[in-house]
Amino acid sequence: EATAEAMNAFGDGTLFAERLITRARHIEVQILGDGSGAVSNFGERECSIQRRYQKVMEVAPAPNLPDELRTRIIDSAQRLAAAVNYRSLGTFEFLVDATDLTDGSEYYFIEANARLQVEHTVTEAVTGIDLVEAQLNIAAGYSLSDLGLEQADIPAPRGFAIQARVNMETVTPDGRTLPSVGVLSAFDPPTGPGVRTDTFGYAGYSTSPSFDSLIAKVIGHSKSSDFGDAIRRTYRALSEFRIEGVSTNLTFLQNLLHHPDFAEMKIHTRFVDEQIATLADSSNGSHPKRFAELATAKVVAAPTVVADVEGPEGTVAVASPTQGIIAELNVAEGDSVRVGEQIAVLEAMKFFHTVTAEFSGIVRMAAVEQGGSTLEGQALVFIEEMDEADLGDRAESGEKAIQRQIGWDAELNELALRTNLAHQMGGENNVAFHKGRGKLTVRERIDSLVDPGSFEEIGTLAGSATYDAGGNLTGFTPANTVIGVSKINGRRVMVNGGDFTIRGGASDANVGNKTAFSERMAIEWRLPFIRLLDAAGGSVRTFEQIGHTYLPNGPGHDLSPHLLPVVPSVAAVLGSVAGLPAVQAALAHFSVMVKDTSVLFAGGPPVVKVAFGIDITKEDLGDESVQVRQSGVVNNLAESEEEAFDMIRQFLSYLPDSVYDMPPYVEPDDDRDRRDESLKNAIPHDNKTVFDPRPILESVLDKDSLFEIAPNFGAGRITVLARVNGYPVGVMINDSRVDGGATGMKEAEKAIRFIELCETFHLPIINFADDPGFMIGLEAESAGMLRVGARLHAVMASTETPWLTFVIRQIFGVAGGCHIRLSGMHRRYSWPSGNWGSMHIEGGVDAAYRREIANADDPDAKREEIQDRLKQLASPFRTAQTFLVEEIIDPRDTRPLLCDFVESAQPVIKTQLGPGSAPRWRP
Repeated sequence: EATAEAMNAFGDGTLFAERLITRARHIEVQILGDGSGAVSNFGERECSIQRRYQKVMEVAPAPNLPDELRTRIIDSAQRLAAAVNYRSLGTFEFLVDATDLTDGSEYYFIEANARLQVEHTVTEAVTGIDLVEAQLNIAAGYSLSDLGLEQADIPAPRGFAIQARVNMETVTPDGRTLPSVGVLSAFDPPTGPGVRTDTFGYAGYSTSPSFDSLIAKVIGHSKSSDFGDAIRRTYRALSEFRIEGVSTNLTFLQNLLHHPDFAEMKIHTRFVDEQIATLADSSNGSHPKRFAELATAKVVAAPTVVADVEGPEGTVAVASPTQGIIAELNVAEGDSVRVGEQIAVLEAMKFFHTVTAEFSGIVRMAAVEQGGSTLEGQALVFIEEMDEADLGDRAESGEKAIQRQIGWDAELNELALRTNLAHQMGGENNVAFHKGRGKLTVRERIDSLVDPGSFEEIGTLAGSATYDAGGNLTGFTPANTVIGVSKINGRRVMVNGGDFTIRGGASDANVGNKTAFSERMAIEWRLPFIRLLDAAGGSVRTFEQIGHTYLPNGPGHDLSPHLLPVVPSVAAVLGSVAGLPAVQAALAHFSVMVKDTSVLFAGGPPVVKVAFGIDITKEDLGDESVQVRQSGVVNNLAESEEEAFDMIRQFLSYLPDSVYDMPPYVEPDDDRDRRDESLKNAIPHDNKTVFDPRPILESVLDKDSLFEIAPNFGAGRITVLARVNGYPVGVMINDSRVDGGATGMKEAEKAIRFIELCETFHLPIINFADDPGFMIGLEAESAGMLRVGARLHAVMASTETPWLTFVIRQIFGVAGGCHIRLSGMHRRYSWPSGNWGSMHIEGGVDAAYRREIANADDPDAKREEIQDRLKQLASPFRTAQTFLVEEIIDPRDTRPLLCDFVESAQPVIKTQLGPGSAPRWRP
């Protein structure tokens, strides 16, 4: 139930538990830092005396706080401030359990206030340091050393100080506070040694309900180590405080100081609320008044407050619900009112309170004026109660009836209008042209991609609008990016879709802000991020609109890469995509484009024409033959937009919502101990005979669970997401039909990206090794095969995700080493067909035995003799004798062993959640 409520309230059903402390003491530490990492503390304050969690009285230092606990709290505050190079005065606040006060008690940080606190006075009293002056000097650039305020310079607290907040209010026995307004007819604050009063009051001051009711702070300080001395001094000061003309809480404060639990510090943050009936006792007999009270003294109302009046006979008063200023008086004598109609608006403490009629009738008298003040319970107007039907007759006969808007119909109508215009996208003509090219609109795409009815749009009303001279809306064009939270297969995702029907999807209007918001939200909420790209990037038209050019380093440049190490990022290229959107496609963990529809490039044909004088079509620049098959910038090719969305859904089904979550398990419908007989002879006996490796994968992985990534790029290395007994895994296998299965430049780049994908999202890697080595020859060397191969080697060696290798045929040289990891959770199995070495025997004999072969009577026979001799040593069983491979297995046992490994890997993966220490995914 709690999860459901949280989900409905803010879209996240995560349940957080917070420790409940029913008897908490509120301790805060005064800190001063100069921004260099140097921080001094001025001790702590006791702030537990609170009424409804608003502080009433504070003490420094906190009495009865165990010394070691005090030291630990202060040390934590100081370290927190130092860690951020804190600069200024600040208060770091903590809670401790009042029922468990020992040196070793736990304490809990709640907040830090980067400002001067009302209660700073008690710290000033016990330290003798002017904190306001110190704060201003720090702001002026002085250091703690300059001011002589390093920690060694701060004196230990001398005695105790208590601050009592004197408010113009009456505290009722049920805990309510009734503000008091009027004119201060007498105001004599206490003075003397050890007494300080901070106040703005004076005799003749007319109070205002627009401000807080605090009129003074009385601070009593005793240098004695006896807390009772400070209590007595503060109590006497309150007894000397003469305030006449308004009601105050002086008696409440005196009751508090006299309470035995206060003297013994048996208090907590709910102490006042629990003792309110006793503390609110207004009997003055028990508290002396140490001043001469004038016999004529009385409460004098402020000039703007209207005194209570009696209404005409037969009328009922509409009373003010609170003290405040009459911001609006909406009725006059003779007006008819009906139930629910607005009568007045009161302003109190900067908030507006609407007063409505609780019955129908005719206003016979207004007891207040607009702009005046009123007290709680004071009559505003007097109404003669009448039936609705009678009011209607009176109105028809000429009786004045007030007309005013009570609800928000106009605003809701404008909201509906703007929303409707946003859903029209680029307008009827542009939408028709777009769909005439066989493309879905951005909203149709989102509906096709996500679970039905799950899309919750964000920023619907972002865009540009036009208005007439009266400020009325005349037109609205939405931003050409639609963003929102939705669900795919029941899991929440962030969707960002470009709208080509509006300015060709150009990156202007509020596109940047919306995209940055969606990316930031995906990172913070840990939601997979999906881009539906159909945009041409920036437009020079924007310069005329904004009046300047801009540096190309907006939020999109910064945030897009930050998605990669946190959440899955997916891109669908659904039209002509250029500029930053094209780079964002390349930054995705998985990307797909649509055949005969999508093109992708950094700069389009007009830009190429200007730069190089070359006429070229956008298809030649960046269709699927370029970006899917040659460059590999885009992973997969779909026949239609619908198929592209199917691929996105399938890709995400293998990945967790973020790197902080486990990969999603699916209940398997395949036999974990299945032994496929076809595996027995899957590998040709002749190493030079090629074969299709995909049936091997289908024989050992969960049925119908394979999803191949980038099948058209680097085809000599097959990369697949799949499931093993319900657990997601990443799978690699070389294809001997492409260059004998050798690892070329494209294969190495493809493997690097795939390994880092699995590493980032904690998928075990299952590697079926059949690799004769890196591609060799002049073309490969010139292209940098060694550089990319070295990077593959480094990436493989630095991965931490569990790694399982089955050597199914040949692995040689450094490329072969890139199939076997020797650290972390790993296993190595070989099929009997395994064949390995630092290099091929056939190629190595001529290099190692060149002179011996050259000097032989029959060089060819000598070469064959040496090769046969060495091949006898190349048996995988000889390697197993030295335990350089853990086990040689029957190929039919591959699936059961695979299932065992992946199941055993799950506890290890749980310890690796979060961003890894190995290289993060990069394009």
